[in-house]
Amino acid sequence: VIASGCAKIARLIRPLTEGSPISESDRQSALREINQIHSRFSEFVAEDRESVSSALSALKHAHARTFVWTAIAAAALLIAVGMYGIFFYKSLMSPIYEIRDSIQAVADANFANPIRYARRDELGRVAEDFNHMISRLNRMWESMEAEVQKRTEQLLMREKLAGIGEMAGRMAHELNTPLASVAGCAEGLLKRAP
Repeated sequence: VIASGCAKIARLIRPLTEGSPISESDRQSALREINQIHSRFSEFVAEDRESVSSALSALKHAHARTFVWTAIAAAALLIAVGMYGIFFYKSLMSPIYEIRDSIQAVADANFANPIRYARRDELGRVAEDFNHMISRLNRMWESMEAEVQKRTEQLLMREKLAGIGEMAGRMAHELNTPLASVAGCAEGLLKRAP
């Protein structure tokens, strides 16, 4: 409609561009066409403004929904990452704490607390090797305790025997003194006897 009105106006104005005068009726007709084009253009702009406004409103609502869903997704992701982090921390640190406690027990000469870790990963192998070491240390500890007990009994026996030997020596000295006197007297008597 606007294109056909522009074509009519161009046809009516052409004599002006060629230097010819326009009749009043042509001028009035051109003005009516211009007014019609203007009113149609205003209607078109109003319709476009309304459609642009509704599209912009829909875009704002879509943007708000997208923002809300993005925030929800980000919060869910943060929660999931946090929970995974806590799970990972506990699954890694719990065995390490148990190994540390067992090491402390071994340092206190308590070999009765092996590590109870059943997984077949690196920490499981460390726990298995540590339990094997505890077992060997326990056997060595028991062997050393038995050896200490045996040596202690031997030492006590030596002390008893040393005590008995010392007492026998004192008794021999005590008996030797009077016997030496008696022997001296007996020799003297033997020398006097004819």
